Amino acid sequence: MHLLIWRHADSALGTPDESRPLTALGVQQAKYISDWIKENVPGPYRVFGSPALRARQTAAELVDRYEAIDDFQYHSELASGIAVLNHANWPNADITTIFVGHQPNLGRVNSLLHSGVEQDTNMEGGSLWWFSSDHDNKNKLGLLKRVVSASADKNHATSFCKV
Repeated sequence: MHLLIWRHADSALGTPDESRPLTALGVQQAKYISDWIKENVPGPYRVFGSPALRARQTAAELVDRYEAIDDFQYHSELASGIAVLNHANWPNADITTIFVGHQPNLGRVNSLLHSGVEQDTNMEGGSLWWFSSDHDNKNKLGLLKRVVSASADKNHATSFCKV
């Protein structure tokens, strides 16, 4: 299974929080990451995440169909890392799955996949983390295949952990 966790791109300040749109920079960041996914990650894609406008706009650069889950709203008490992994059917889904969301739940997903322990960790805005797992993985930890920075400038974009 391939699971990508994608932090929403740069967004405007304001209230209500769930209605904050992407900035012009955020649109560039989302397009850059979307293009990178299309060039490097096997599809088709199942994309789900926060119902917030900024998350939906980020995902819209990649797909027309987005599954907005109320439980994954910014700072929702239900937005645990394990809830995200369960909704993604990690590690058993048979389709590339992409979760678009916010801190702190993205960092919690990240820490679960790295260590098996859910704790707050930081993810850069707009960045993408790509994990993979085989179906024999009993402890549900993920292999980190790639981390991609959200830079819209391909000359300065950063990609780590190529496996």
